[in-house]
Amino acid sequence: MTGTDPRRANQTSAPLAPVLWLALILFLLQLPFLSRGVSFYDEGSILAIAEGLSRGEVLYSERVTNMGPLVYELMGAAMRLFGPGILLGRILQAAVFIGCGIAVFQIVRDLASSRAAWLGAIAFMAMKGHGFPFWTLVNYSQLAILFSLWVVVFLKRFFETERPLPLLLAGIGIGLTVITKQNQGGFLALAASLAICAHVWKSNGGLATLTRVGAIGVGGSLIAVLPILVAYAIQGNLGDMIERAVFGLAYMPGHYLVPFPTLAGWQIGPDTLGALMLTYFPPPLVHLAWQGGLNINVESPATVATLEVAIKSIYFAPFLAFPLALAFAVDREDRYRVRAEAPMWILLAVLSATAYLSLYRADWTHLMNVYPLMLLFLVIAIARWSERSRLGIRVGGALLGGWVGAGLFIAWAAIRVYDSPIETDRGRVLAPKGQAEYAALVLEREKKMRDQKLLFVRADALFYFLSGRPIPSPIDLMLPGIFIPGDDVRMRDSLHEIDAIFYNPSMLPSIPSPVTEFIPETAAYLASHFRVTEVIEAAASVAKVVHSTSLLLERIPADADSTEQVVDVWSQVNELEPDEGEVVRESWLMYHVLAVEFPTQSPARCFSLQHTVDAGQAVTFLAMTPPGDWRSALGNSGDFLHFEVFATERSTGRALLGSVRQQSSAIPERVRISLDAYAGREISLQFCVRAADGFSRETTVAGWGDAQIIEAR
Repeated sequence: MTGTDPRRANQTSAPLAPVLWLALILFLLQLPFLSRGVSFYDEGSILAIAEGLSRGEVLYSERVTNMGPLVYELMGAAMRLFGPGILLGRILQAAVFIGCGIAVFQIVRDLASSRAAWLGAIAFMAMKGHGFPFWTLVNYSQLAILFSLWVVVFLKRFFETERPLPLLLAGIGIGLTVITKQNQGGFLALAASLAICAHVWKSNGGLATLTRVGAIGVGGSLIAVLPILVAYAIQGNLGDMIERAVFGLAYMPGHYLVPFPTLAGWQIGPDTLGALMLTYFPPPLVHLAWQGGLNINVESPATVATLEVAIKSIYFAPFLAFPLALAFAVDREDRYRVRAEAPMWILLAVLSATAYLSLYRADWTHLMNVYPLMLLFLVIAIARWSERSRLGIRVGGALLGGWVGAGLFIAWAAIRVYDSPIETDRGRVLAPKGQAEYAALVLEREKKMRDQKLLFVRADALFYFLSGRPIPSPIDLMLPGIFIPGDDVRMRDSLHEIDAIFYNPSMLPSIPSPVTEFIPETAAYLASHFRVTEVIEAAASVAKVVHSTSLLLERIPADADSTEQVVDVWSQVNELEPDEGEVVRESWLMYHVLAVEFPTQSPARCFSLQHTVDAGQAVTFLAMTPPGDWRSALGNSGDFLHFEVFATERSTGRALLGSVRQQSSAIPERVRISLDAYAGREISLQFCVRAADGFSRETTVAGWGDAQIIEAR
């Protein structure tokens, strides 16, 4: 095979000094962020699992995840060497960020110029703001991006020199990506294969050449993957690994996916815009807005339109950037150059397209994982366009200036808002005021329950690590609804020895926590053996944002009056007002709920059932407002619903048995009403809900959770 363009050969061996300077700059850039930012689930689950591995526990059987093993094993090894500390993972992530920045520099330098390489490095530095906090916290996605970028570097070297070592290193990089983040590793292997085929074809190589080259690349991948497979086979959990990391993601629930923002216009109002901000805005700006440092007039059409255009431009920019960048980057006047560089552009184009295919959660944080590749395209295209036209300099300067300026603004917001310390024996981190207060409250209660077996469910894995508690359940904290067959029974059985549970129902705004749909046996066990005894909520939290609320569920004492269900109200409803179609049977949290949607200015909405009362019976229910309201309660703190239960009997007529005044979007309150006054008689029980005077919304939803008729044994 023939080599590539000799006119560019002098760029294959970059001076070491610029790379060292860049590494130093990238290191210094990250110092203000090392202790800032917190992710109660993503960072917490990795650290908690890694600590278990450092104590000899086995991944996929004793500690469950659906991701590849590498980041967990790396962190486990680091903890064995240095001990558990929250900064340990952040130092690893800082190294990952430096490695990504150097790779971007190398790729842009090879495909454009040294001056453009510095522009690319500066553009990548802005990722520290745009991607905060997940480009600061240890994570598998960014580690996979590091390997992917260096695979591009090594393949470029192979295309230029045709030496086997760069190809072997590229293969190792693909294997490392596969065992870090499976889907990204698969897409990277596809892109590399197509690029290698294109290189062999343009060099007039035959099938024998393609076989030899392919064997080297595959051999490199096996060098990375085989030791992991052998190690897990020796441990006896290779089957568990395949079940979780290969087939486990097939069970991902649909509601966990976050779609791209649609082209339809956004509606104006705090409820609608608030939910959109939670999903599609940079986290520092979301917290800054909630803490009053960023005044957004959500009633102003101009404000909403400006925000909508800005956010959607960021989301849809790559769809336009990739083809435009290809058009400008390829030198159409130099056919030799086009032919020589074709494999690289195929590699980058396929990688970019598949980066979007793997974006199953299109929130801001995950979107930023696409941007390193887009920056490569844009900087190279701008550099080559600028060689031919001053317009390219102006347009490129405006685009890169806007990107870097926005990154600096978000970084400023992060430094301003993430200023409240969370102090623990495992290290000190800075978080927004609401998150810091919430963490302090939970950790304070955890210390008082030191002798009890606790389970932190859903969003709060970090508290295992910060408190040093072992994880009592093999299921990884109910990773958002991703359960495989058998997990329900395993989870339920693991609860038999649990004394109390911290349950964070607001893990993500797009996941309303209907655990009864995924693990019904576990949910039934929780509902029958545990009761909410405390609501832990930070005073500084606004609108019950993510991670601001936790329910403390404690086991019902064995000597308490046990009850048995006599009538499931759900199945016995015989009269519905209004139309039956307006009543929705749902499951919120771990409870069965009969939900009623109604206009708040209308009379009460009711349903009823006929029942013959036995001695000792009582009605019990949870007065519930929907989880959807938890993320949109801003401005509605004075809204209340009245839940009322009436009894109608021929001789006595209609009488109010009991009622509860429930604040909109508050944690459900359990009510128990005795039926002793009607023992031995047939009555009609009527359940009604109405809005209090001055309720600010036009419509709302109320739910009767676990509505049952019970009796004491």
